[in-house]
Order: sequence, then structure tokens, then C-alpha cells
Amino acid sequence: MKDKVFKIFYFHGMGGGADSRIPNILKEYFSKALYLKDGIEYRVEVDIFTYSFDVQIATKQFEAYFKHNIVNLVIGESLGSLHAIRQKDIPHILISPALNTYKYFYYLAFLSRISLFHKLFNNIWKAKEGDRQSLDFSYSNLRQYKEHYRLAMANSTKAGSRDVFYAFFGKNDHYMKYGIVSVKHFESNFSQNYTMYEGSHFTENKYVYSLIIPKILELIGLN
Repeated sequence: MKDKVFKIFYFHGMGGGADSRIPNILKEYFSKALYLKDGIEYRVEVDIFTYSFDVQIATKQFEAYFKHNIVNLVIGESLGSLHAIRQKDIPHILISPALNTYKYFYYLAFLSRISLFHKLFNNIWKAKEGDRQSLDFSYSNLRQYKEHYRLAMANSTKAGSRDVFYAFFGKNDHYMKYGIVSVKHFESNFSQNYTMYEGSHFTENKYVYSLIIPKILELIGLN
């Protein structure tokens, strides 16, 4: 009996990394699961690495990875959704997509040119300990996100992409209050392919099992 591997790449959110909670739940879950379809045994692998907060550096990291790996599905969490959307000709799952973050970064960039504010921003938004993304709210880093957003939306349904995009939004996501996470924005660019759940921005574990995993299996054809 032949076996086949379905590979998923997970784009963590701001300050996340290889030891982020959700991708590691997925890795553990799928490491114990085998799927039989048409006489073929399938395994699902979840890849993630800690990428740079600098968009240009991160883009090169992803180009190198996708050049050497065949990926069947990408998942983007929060700010990582922009990197996920930029990957073409592949199904996408977006978890709490923070599509409007670039607007805030654009204005923070000017303040960050002042040393005091640069230090303040870095102190407010510290990454957690572990294998996590190092954050530097410098002018050069923050200014990149407007173009990053533009390049992501160039692969949106509205722009003509035929890729599949499916999103999950927590009804109690505090970032909705500021428009950083916006269901309306998602609808205008990717249609109404999304689920609302009774949770937060951080997608509690029970929703990872009850919502995210079934959608993964559906999109890769193993449900």
C-alpha cells in the first residue's frame, strides 16, 4: 500500500513562532492520524518556522521554503495571514486575519523615527520567550507593511484570484473594535467564506479541534 503526504505550512502571527500553540496542536494531532482513501494511506504534516518581522527578509525565507517543498494548504494566523494570502495557487485558511494592521503600522512608523517611541513600542509589544519572532518596531520595518498588504490583496478573490480562502473569526475578538480584524473587510475582498465562533482572537483549543481541523481535512479532501 502506497502512502502519501499532505503538507501544510503555518504562518504564525506577530510575535509567534515555531513553538506557537495552534500549529503545535495541529502537528501533534496529525502526527497520530492516518487517512485511507481509494486504497492509499495519507499522512498530514504541518510545517512552521519562526520567520522575520522584516517583510523583505521573511519573503525571502518563504521563497526558499516553497522552492523546495510541495505544500497542499497554507494557514495564516492574525498578521501572518498576509504572508499566507501572498502564496498563489493553493487553498488558504485564515485564522483571525488581521488584514488592517498595516494602517496602524503606517502611522506608527513616523513616530518610531523618534528614539523614545521606538523604544516604547518595542517594550509594549515584546515577544514571548521561546522560539518566537523577534519584534523591532523601527521605521523601516513598519513602513514595509503597506506594500505587503497591497501584494497580498493582489491575490484576493476581488482581484481575480481563483484560490480558495476560508476564514475563522471569534465573536469576542478585541481587535475587531479597532478594525484591525474586520469581517466586512474580509467579505469585500474574499466573499462570505468564513465561520464566526464564540471565542477570542486567539482561537481557544476547543475551536481548533471542532472547526480548524475539520476544515483542513475538507480542503485537502480527506474528510
